[in-house]
Amino acid sequence: MKQMKINTEKKYLNVKLLLILFILTVLLSSCVGNIKRESKTLALVNGYPITEDDMAYALEIEHRREDLSKAGRIDLRKYLNRLIDERLLVEEAERMGIDKEPWIKEKLRAFTIRESVMQLYQDEIASKVTVTKEEAHDFYKKNYVVYRIGVIDVSSEEVAKKALKEISEGKDFADVVNRYSLFKSMEEGGVKYTRLALRRSPEFEKIVLSLKPGEVSGIHKINNRFYIVKLIEVKKPEEKDYEKKRQSIMRTLKKEKEKALASEYLKRLKEKAKITVDRDLLSFIEKNMDSEELLNDKRPLAKVNDDVLTVSEFAKSLKEVKNRKNLLRLVNNWIERKLVDQEALSRKYYLKSPLKEKINRYKEQLMRRVFIGTTIVPDIKVDDGKLKDFYNSHRERYRTPAKYKIQQITLKDRAEAEAVLKELREGADFSWVAMNKSRDAHASNGGVVGWFEKSAMPEKIQKAIEGLNPGDISPIIKDDDSFIIVKLMDYRKGTIRPFEQVKSLVYEQYMNREINKRLKEYVAKLRKDATIEIIEDNVRRMEERFR
Repeated sequence: MKQMKINTEKKYLNVKLLLILFILTVLLSSCVGNIKRESKTLALVNGYPITEDDMAYALEIEHRREDLSKAGRIDLRKYLNRLIDERLLVEEAERMGIDKEPWIKEKLRAFTIRESVMQLYQDEIASKVTVTKEEAHDFYKKNYVVYRIGVIDVSSEEVAKKALKEISEGKDFADVVNRYSLFKSMEEGGVKYTRLALRRSPEFEKIVLSLKPGEVSGIHKINNRFYIVKLIEVKKPEEKDYEKKRQSIMRTLKKEKEKALASEYLKRLKEKAKITVDRDLLSFIEKNMDSEELLNDKRPLAKVNDDVLTVSEFAKSLKEVKNRKNLLRLVNNWIERKLVDQEALSRKYYLKSPLKEKINRYKEQLMRRVFIGTTIVPDIKVDDGKLKDFYNSHRERYRTPAKYKIQQITLKDRAEAEAVLKELREGADFSWVAMNKSRDAHASNGGVVGWFEKSAMPEKIQKAIEGLNPGDISPIIKDDDSFIIVKLMDYRKGTIRPFEQVKSLVYEQYMNREINKRLKEYVAKLRKDATIEIIEDNVRRMEERFR
């Protein structure tokens, strides 16, 4: 490691987690086309099957919340019991008619459209785009050329003419920059831009590419400012750096190709659609944009096949738009969204696996949430007294993390690191050694990295400072191709935050506890009246695959 990066270190999945993910992939990828693979039933709840696919989905969701590899042996029966409880709650919600709520139907429709559009994008765009290594390499050679330039940036043409006259008379370009330019581009001998960076400003790119090294441009006006550019040096990208950037380049190229293909696809959808826009009505809206009458105006503003955008719907949407200068563009955005939605729904992905199951799971999730919100939550009474009792019983939860002030020395050779460590233990000043021998960005500051929570440090540094007292020096830490020595400069123990400061967090945690407690009681009653059958052979077989 060239320097200590104070970010949470990426945790690599161990072999066990990879095995788990492999099994999940096999289970989830078995659903193809219109025919759902026969998934083995693990349990029956009032005749409703809970399958291996349901279990795989539950484990996949859990993996997103926590690292299952640290949980030891996975208790599948715990997850199975959770699925049984969730099924009982869904049945109770259905009995109460929650699934008939209009807003749930609207949520389901929005979810169905979104997921269908994602599948359409995968089928028609993402799956049809490939990027070859040759394309990536050509992109690198062209776009990672470095142009070192000097820039004179002034606010008036008159000043620009004075500056250009002095340059033409032989005055030093850097001197002219320092006396006239608002942007001091020559302090480090010129600024550097890759071709990729220049692409962000096509006008500026055109100026730079028109010059040869040593040449100075004329005066160019861009966005009410006046520029004179000198091309100092052009440096071709080095092959040794290509591999570091290859993956990033391939992602960039893929994104560009997908954008172009999506644009073409949208064009084809427009060509075969029936689209109308009432321009006179749009002009009327533009002149009366803040009129409250628009909110009740049901006249059609635009049509895309059978979908209609009314004046009132458009006026309501305008309230959430910051830039309302180009209303036609906003209408066209609506048209494009509708075209894609219509095409996605016409494919009927929602009738096929795995989207069909995904929609059903989302529906059940909504129903459970509504059930909890309407049946469980209203019975929970909360006041400051209860919250304070909860706070006092769980005070350690509200302690701020301890902080450590760290100094470090980074070296490239173990023998050198051992010699440096010996010097330090014999009394050499850590700051002086860091300034003179360290090979990282903190060297100029005497190796001082600063104050950080332990969890924000790389794992190897965390382990190295365990047991150190302020002033202590760690052993040598091997990190990639570097050798690091750390000194613990200071330590601040975390403090318990006052109740008022964490009241909202206390409320959330108290409510979660009470909700879970009451849910368990409610589900226990439902279980008494339910018929639950565990298919032991299937459960045991699945357990075997997770050992």
